[in-house]
Amino acid sequence: MNHQVAPGDQVGGSHGLVGFGAVLVERNASGREKFFGLSARREQGRVGCNHVEDSEAAGEGVVVYLRQEGRGIGLINKLRAYALQDQGFDTVDANTRLGFAIDARDFSVAARMLTLLGQDKIRLLTNNPEKVGRLQAEGIEVVERVPHKLPPNPHNARYLETKRDRTGHAL
Repeated sequence: MNHQVAPGDQVGGSHGLVGFGAVLVERNASGREKFFGLSARREQGRVGCNHVEDSEAAGEGVVVYLRQEGRGIGLINKLRAYALQDQGFDTVDANTRLGFAIDARDFSVAARMLTLLGQDKIRLLTNNPEKVGRLQAEGIEVVERVPHKLPPNPHNARYLETKRDRTGHAL
């Protein structure tokens, strides 16, 4: 399988749906490929795949995978944050207790990837209004924010409440 996209390769139409984070997808000329890596603790869950499948059926869409686990704190610290959450801290307090920003991701990398793919105007799959602003600050025009829509489950209900109440997510 080819994991590289060269400048000029067709990867989707203008205003294609763009998703970040929990889903890694590979797509080539032979059609749909596989979806990997969803977390029950997070808001995306199965809905990430549903949106990607809908976009793929429409012949549009790009999934950008940023290797910035735990909103930029790294995999080991994400696991430390999970341990704090298991002790009763919410996701915001867990990150700050570890000495990190609430969201330490660098969206300049995502903006550069989108620019190289010819996607300077996008529909963004997110509940996070800050993500919209940070991409726009990097020169990507977000023409629509497409929300994740799914019911909470026992694994993510508190996480979703924290995202809504403490970080302004539109849930």
